[in-house]
Amino acid sequence: DSLEDDIFALYADDLHLTLNEGVEESTIEALQTRLDTPDEVSGEYHPDRDKLQRELDNARGLLNASLQDVVQVHTGITAQKDGHLGFTGLNAWQPLGVTAQAGEELVIYVGSNNGTTGSNAALQLVVTQYNAEYGQLSKSIALKIGRNEIMVPELVTFDAEHGGPLYVQYTGNNSADQYSVRVSGGVQIPVLDLYGIDDAGEREARVTAYVEELESYTAGLEAQHGTLHADTAYNAEKCILNTTDVLLDQMMLSVPVTQLLAGQQEIKLGSLTPTRDFNYVKDTAHGFMAIADCDA
Repeated sequence: DSLEDDIFALYADDLHLTLNEGVEESTIEALQTRLDTPDEVSGEYHPDRDKLQRELDNARGLLNASLQDVVQVHTGITAQKDGHLGFTGLNAWQPLGVTAQAGEELVIYVGSNNGTTGSNAALQLVVTQYNAEYGQLSKSIALKIGRNEIMVPELVTFDAEHGGPLYVQYTGNNSADQYSVRVSGGVQIPVLDLYGIDDAGEREARVTAYVEELESYTAGLEAQHGTLHADTAYNAEKCILNTTDVLLDQMMLSVPVTQLLAGQQEIKLGSLTPTRDFNYVKDTAHGFMAIADCDA
């Protein structure tokens, strides 16, 4: 089917989260015209017209959106594998590297090797409240493959900046599943992902790049707050931009950026036994090399 092939050729990746170079609005509109034109012989539209329309809508959204980086979901992290532990409370959150304000409209693009655009994904978006009290921390929202329009909900009423970092959690239990996520909206924040990285050189390279990103991000943090959140005075303890995540094999660490770079010596990790413990930490970024080496 040449039309289907040409529509799929808009994408640079199999999960349909990145467009090929050279794709323009006119490229998509030409395909739209073909899709809207009945066959000359039968007088019928393409039998998969609805499916292909969703693909064109997805491509159009990617073309016109201001997008954050593509995040590969680790399908080895899932609460479905924790049933043997005999207790609950662990989460399967994975950082998206984005923080968003309550009330902000986001578009979450989901790509998958399993299912078609518009079908349900084995993924949930987790929106959080920065510095929240227990019971007000998060809300999970089901996602579909393709384009998801979501308004960040208000989770709290107390006087502070409302909103916080975004996460995704895989709800399936199939190692063959592949998912990627891309966010339009919010603010990109530094993330260190060492999950499944066993090569010492690769780990060191990732940590070094992360430290450099942290330093650059922190230097402009207060100015960025003034640009994006001018209605509230800057307070490092309450600013939803002042956050970063570190994903290790056995846990995720959520860390205030300014605290991390302050180089304080005390490390508050909690127990290293629970899988994917969600904690706040005080330490320099280079310390994560040592933590990563003993997290199994």
